[in-house]
Amino acid sequence: MQNRDYSKEIFTTNYDLIIEKALEEMQIPYFDGFVGSYEPFFWQESIDKFISKSDLTQNWIRLWKIHGSLNWFWKKNTKLNTHRVIRAGKFTETEGDGHELVIYPSKEKYDSSRKQPFIAYFDRFKNYLLNGELLFFFSGYSFSDEHINEIIFNSLRQNNRLSITVFLYNDVEVEDLSKVSAPYLNLTVYGPTKAIINGVLGEWQFDKDICKQNEKSDLYWDEKEKNFLLGDFVRLVTFFISNSNKEISIEENING
Repeated sequence: MQNRDYSKEIFTTNYDLIIEKALEEMQIPYFDGFVGSYEPFFWQESIDKFISKSDLTQNWIRLWKIHGSLNWFWKKNTKLNTHRVIRAGKFTETEGDGHELVIYPSKEKYDSSRKQPFIAYFDRFKNYLLNGELLFFFSGYSFSDEHINEIIFNSLRQNNRLSITVFLYNDVEVEDLSKVSAPYLNLTVYGPTKAIINGVLGEWQFDKDICKQNEKSDLYWDEKEKNFLLGDFVRLVTFFISNSNKEISIEENING
């Protein structure tokens, strides 16, 4: 995402803890909508508001897990017959206590309060995509969740300053997306051998002669297989790191 006057935000449908582990390993501060220390609890107001430039936490990553997480649980207050979402430090801390994981959808039907964490995150996602000029990347998302697709395509229609770039792992997903992508010129989709640019589905034609001097095309193109590589999440991360000018410091942190 581009440099902006407010924090970078990550939206993920994954409910594992790999992003949290990576950010903490790199000592990158982040906020996920929970506050507290003993049993951090979900605080909706923190998701509803955008952070101003003067806020101390402006440079913190915002991590929004829109389908829940393996370390979120419903904790019931038996006296009041109510419940709230809490976050355990590790998901094993609450295993066996009879608490229900907060995963979307963990039940076929929700009462109004149990819909709230997910509604708050979906609203944040929608408002973020509608909020001015933005370059947004998708990786590892197959566009199989209609409730998320509705937010994405509505945002593309309503915000002409929004540009979305999608990296897909296989060409079948590109072809499927091409059936609905034609009206959205601000949507660009990249697959191994096919891409959608300006609403048009086509095949890759790579000319190494037009690369810049010292450009490492092998980071994104497999010359032998004639494949675009960045639909693979590992390749995409490697590409971003190599173009960050922080490759050495990142490697030092990873290797301890």
